[in-house]
Amino acid sequence: MHIYKSIFHFEIGSEQAQKIERFQNPVDMPYRETYGAAAIISDECFNSDELASSDCSKIPKSSKSKEFFPHPNGDSLVLLVIKGPGLMDLVHELYRRAADEA
Repeated sequence: MHIYKSIFHFEIGSEQAQKIERFQNPVDMPYRETYGAAAIISDECFNSDELASSDCSKIPKSSKSKEFFPHPNGDSLVLLVIKGPGLMDLVHELYRRAADEA
């Protein structure tokens, strides 16, 4: 909804944006935020045991650190996994297109 509010604010007017803003007030209209992560994995690299063992309560402080901390939104974090044959070709194409846009 935030993107629509921004579009209305800049393109249509703040009066329309305020109509959307009232739905974003957690006191008047409680809502639940859910955070997500996505993984696109080719069949060659897919490992269901490794995915099942993923734990957002043990995030390393840095790549070389042995100190861990929990993800700040771990209770509302979901993982979307997309797997299939040759998906690395898709990933490379997405990165190429993103680089061309920059």
